[in-house]
Order: sequence, then structure tokens, then C-alpha cells
Amino acid sequence: MRWLGILLIMSSLSHTVSANNDQTAFTLALEDTARWYSVDDSVMGGISRSLSGVISTGEFAFVGQLSTANNGGFASIRRELTLPRDLAPDSKVRISVQGDGRAYQLRFRTASRMDGIAYATFFQTEPDQILEYEFSLADFKPVWRGRTVPNQPALTWPEIAQMGLMLTSKDNGEFVLIVHAISWTK
Repeated sequence: MRWLGILLIMSSLSHTVSANNDQTAFTLALEDTARWYSVDDSVMGGISRSLSGVISTGEFAFVGQLSTANNGGFASIRRELTLPRDLAPDSKVRISVQGDGRAYQLRFRTASRMDGIAYATFFQTEPDQILEYEFSLADFKPVWRGRTVPNQPALTWPEIAQMGLMLTSKDNGEFVLIVHAISWTK
């Protein structure tokens, strides 16, 4: 598969506090990738496959093959995440991406379990264009297996235990999402 060729470097993930931008409170270092792992529809019998890693240009990539066969249709990656305790409630998460024209999800979980409620928001990509999105806590809605879950507590930054990226679609085929940066504002 063609998408396997773009992943060239795999190493361990860490995070750092950015000192470069006085509006940035926290920046996730994307050069190291070992803590990210795939959770694809194969957990439910599907055949979609995904990988993540750093490509030759130094950016982080989430790539794969999406298939709706066997009731499939999703691919995702996630990792554990501990945010600084002093992150303000009105802080926002920024994500800078270059995609393939598909809509992806940025997701957070408040538990380290494999399954359970996630808080998700969507962002649209444009082929070969770098786009930046900024989301507040209110932008993340509680979901479970593609359905909104009512009457859930609001998400807070200190409660986050995992973050992830997900693609859900009825369109089969290869996908590529390049992540240039993920950071939180003050």
C-alpha cells in the first residue's frame, strides 16, 4: 500500500512547554511517536488500518486505508495525555493540519480505558492546504460509538487522560492527515 511508504521514522513521544510564543501555554512535541497507537474498526470486525509516525519532512502523520467492509468505517490513533494543571479553563487547543479533503475528529477521553465516552469535535481538511483550527472546551461533545451521549459532565482540561485523532467515513480508500502542531493557548 502506498501510504505505508510515507512513514519513515518511529520513536517515543514526549511533550514540552513552549517558550517561543507568549500565547502558548503548552505544546505537544510531535517528533516522537511511540505513545500513539491505532484503534481501528478491526476491534469490531472491520478491516480498516492506520499508522502514525514522523515523515521525512519532520511532521507527524496519521495515514491508512479506510474500508466499510464487515461493517467497518473508522480508523483512529490515540495516546495518553497529561496536561499542565494550571491550564486555564478558557484555554483553547490549536491544531495545524494538512489533509486530503476529509473531515477528521480531534478527541479527548477522561479515562485511560480502551472504550467509553469520548469528547469529540470535527475539522475539515482541504487537499494539500495547511489549515489551523482552534477549539474551546465547549466545542467537544460527548460521544460513544458515533452517537451523542446526553447528560454528560462538561469536559475540563485537568480531567483529560487521552487524546486522539479519528476518521469516520463511508468513503473507502487511502487517507493522509499531516499534523504540523498541537498546542494550547493561555
